[in-house]
Parts: sequence; C-alpha cells; structure tokens
Amino acid sequence: MAEQKIPQYLHKPSQTLWWESDEFALILLSLTLLLVFGIKFIFLFVFPYTYSKIKNKYNRGFVGHLPYMLGLKDFKGCPMFFIKRFTE
Repeated sequence: MAEQKIPQYLHKPSQTLWWESDEFALILLSLTLLLVFGIKFIFLFVFPYTYSKIKNKYNRGFVGHLPYMLGLKDFKGCPMFFIKRFTE
C-alpha cells in the first residue's frame, strides 16, 4: 500500500496560492466575465477583495449559512431561521 501524506492542518480550508477555494472561484468567475463580456479589468481584483473583507468580518462558516439566514435555503429537519419559539 502506498504511503500518503496527511495534511498538517486538517481544519484549515484548501488554498490556491494565498486564496481560499471560494475566493479563488470568485477570481475565476471574474476572469471568465472579463473574457466573455469584456468587463473592466479592475473588477478582477475588486470582487474578491470585497468578498474576503466581508467574509473575514464574520465567524468561520458565515457565508455558507447566509442563504439559510436569508430564507433562501432550508435545512432538512430544522426550523426556519425566523422562528422565535420552537417546541418539539
């Protein structure tokens, strides 16, 4: 059986260069929009920078739970975010 290296920091998200995977996906999306629609080159850096500032302001996992808090996505078996009182 071949030996495999175990990452040192399992709790850290994967990174490409110095960007996390979601930030890098935003950069690729901005690059695609730049090439297809000809948007301004400055947006290639503005969108990811703004996103990372907003993301760093809140706790880890905030962005993933944002659609739930906005009522756009439901978790199965869980009450809605806006419910004040829950009785099982």
